[in-house]
Amino acid sequence: MNIYEKFINKFEIPLTLRETNAVFDNIKEDGGFLDSKLVQSVYMPVYYTDGGSGRAFSYPYDMEGYYELIKEILKYKEIVITYPEGKEEVIEKYYKMGVKSFMVSKWKEEYKELKNKYSDLYICRSIVGNAYEYDNYDERFDAIVVPYKDMLDIEKIKEVSKKVDLVVIANHFCKPNCKNLDNHCYYHMKSENLKSNNTPYVCPEGKDSFIPREVLYELLPYIKTVKMIGRTLDVIHYENYINYYVFGEPIMQRDKYDYMNLTTINKYNFSNMKNMNCRFECDKCNKKCY
Repeated sequence: MNIYEKFINKFEIPLTLRETNAVFDNIKEDGGFLDSKLVQSVYMPVYYTDGGSGRAFSYPYDMEGYYELIKEILKYKEIVITYPEGKEEVIEKYYKMGVKSFMVSKWKEEYKELKNKYSDLYICRSIVGNAYEYDNYDERFDAIVVPYKDMLDIEKIKEVSKKVDLVVIANHFCKPNCKNLDNHCYYHMKSENLKSNNTPYVCPEGKDSFIPREVLYELLPYIKTVKMIGRTLDVIHYENYINYYVFGEPIMQRDKYDYMNLTTINKYNFSNMKNMNCRFECDKCNKKCY
């Protein structure tokens, strides 16, 4: 199996705020800049009137238009609805539209009842709300987003993948042991950022970056989904990353934040870190990897 074949049906892409037509192009066969065979699913929040979290803001649709958008996307790809947060009636509402997958931050007993009722309901735990619970792989979930500190712990990922499906966020990987991890996770949940600031969080410790190709290749056999963030950015943001991973195309520098600059991540010695089974506890380690 070649590299391209390994990435087929692997990527989860965001429904971007301003370019829903471009998203449709990327999920239709031969429609867009991406090969649609690479796309597994599209993630989007619950409509803002359905509650949820700060991420559940309104897209430029009324409620019925948003629900019709969901039904249209489902003709081509799976959908992951994010952050219904323990509202049984909301999950059931979207399930009856055809959505089977939901991403939540914490386990609620209501999910168990729903899963008993709907056998194909799929619940994934996000990294938001559990940013510091590095070792908490709760098997009540169907899937779990891999915490940042475990990204290079191949042996742990191998072991956990036998119990739950794993999701890796590929293009949201900062400085090892970043002290601002909560901001990386919570920045886009703040309503003022969602509504007035469509730029990415710029970390003073480093800058948002991405997992290098060679690391992601090693993870591929053990992960179900490669998630691409970028709901508030242009679609070229995740398109570039995906084509970099699959075809080795260079990532273009996009804006004043240098958000896609390869040098951000390449200054770290990943081979050395991986050989040491690195846990990003840099303050406790005398090795200089960056």
